[in-house]
Amino acid sequence: MVSENDLRQAVQCFGSVSYVMNFPNRKMALIEFEDIQSAKQLVTYAQTGTLCVAGKSAKFNFSTSQAIKRPTHIEDHPNNVILLTVMNPKHAITVDVINAICSPHGNVLRIVIFRKNGVQAMVEFDDIESAGKAKATLHGADIYSNCCTIRAEYAKPNTLTVIRNDCDSWDYTTNNFGRDMFPAMSKPQPLLADPGMVSMPPMPFAMGAGGRPVGMGGPDMSLLGGGHIDALDYERAMERFGAVQGASMLGGLGGYDPNYAMGGGFGGGGSGQPDCVLMVYGLNVQKINCQKLFNLFCLYGNVLRVRFLKSKEGSAMVQMSDREGCERVIRMLGNTKLHDGKIQLSFSKQTYLQDIGNPHLLPDGSLAYQNYTGSKNNRYNGPDAVNKNRAQPPSAVHYFFNAPPNVSESTLLNAFAEADVVGPDKITTFPPKSEKSSRGLLFFSDVYTSTEALAATNNSKLPNPNGKAPYVLKLCFSNASPDY
Repeated sequence: MVSENDLRQAVQCFGSVSYVMNFPNRKMALIEFEDIQSAKQLVTYAQTGTLCVAGKSAKFNFSTSQAIKRPTHIEDHPNNVILLTVMNPKHAITVDVINAICSPHGNVLRIVIFRKNGVQAMVEFDDIESAGKAKATLHGADIYSNCCTIRAEYAKPNTLTVIRNDCDSWDYTTNNFGRDMFPAMSKPQPLLADPGMVSMPPMPFAMGAGGRPVGMGGPDMSLLGGGHIDALDYERAMERFGAVQGASMLGGLGGYDPNYAMGGGFGGGGSGQPDCVLMVYGLNVQKINCQKLFNLFCLYGNVLRVRFLKSKEGSAMVQMSDREGCERVIRMLGNTKLHDGKIQLSFSKQTYLQDIGNPHLLPDGSLAYQNYTGSKNNRYNGPDAVNKNRAQPPSAVHYFFNAPPNVSESTLLNAFAEADVVGPDKITTFPPKSEKSSRGLLFFSDVYTSTEALAATNNSKLPNPNGKAPYVLKLCFSNASPDY
């Protein structure tokens, strides 16, 4: 069955999609772009070319409707607590974001965010009328342009329990959290938190969930499945253990507590969001290095650090800037064949990668550790940049941009030759958006060849005919038909 995400991915190369309404039983859908020009380009292309949706060719034409009417879903059992599921979350979702979109519809009392199955948030209003108004207005809406689409429904609990205020939960009715739940400490707080089971720099002592000092250890999270929790975990904990104890066992919030993600309640720390380190297996270290991994992974999120493991050949760790980027990488690159290997991905138990002063060398002579924090070649820097990135799984076609104006085929082919990879069989250039650069499509013989080429040549430098500073060639996978 074709999903809404399949439809968005198939047409997003023509412009930003503002809304999709899918009718799977009728094998049709309505797609609304943010501007008429994008729709015209899609229809024009579809008249002569082939456009695939979920691997099958599809037909496109104009609709008689000027805009898609957003649905207003009515539930049978209204409640003062609503559950918001955020689909395609390209930007960080925090209590500030949820409060900003909910508070115009009524008085928000409490918010709890869950991150086990995507991103979900429960919002408690002071009355059912406000909750119903928010639900009807928010359902089907995008928090940000072309992403973070909301599915709104009534939740089962009629009240939420929060023990501390942070980015994943907030109680707007009180600031007194957890003071009566745990006895006062009998001696002054230590200066530093316990170092834990992995190598970490010294971290200041901090109070954890419900006033519990970080490093003291926590409850047996196996009762709740461990790690992240979702709305169902929250409801079960409230029913089984009661509001105070249940919330405490959920890390004090009903949200994510990084101190338990590493097991045993040991203290954590580091830069960036937790759970943003990926384990990468199945690599051919004779042909892969940090830069090639960066060139692939940067298509799906900002890459902070890359480290090859000396103790386990063919394995590496990659730290992304956020969990959404990690999930895109797993979804798009999992089981991808690359240099006689197959990429296998999973989340690491480490919350971040530590800088290495003297990393070992890889077979090609490059360093086994690279820090890409602040790299200009990261593409997910701000809302506008995120919307422009059109994540696609590996394909036999590249979309190239930021090439020199009127770039020649020989210049492009030379970039692949210098990287010692097979170049494209065909090159198609598009009319330039400006006189400063060129863009177009590169067609390869197969997906395997295309993936190796992109890993080697993405972010490579091309000579500047009008100045000293070289152009940095940008590549990404495209869903364009090989017959384009």
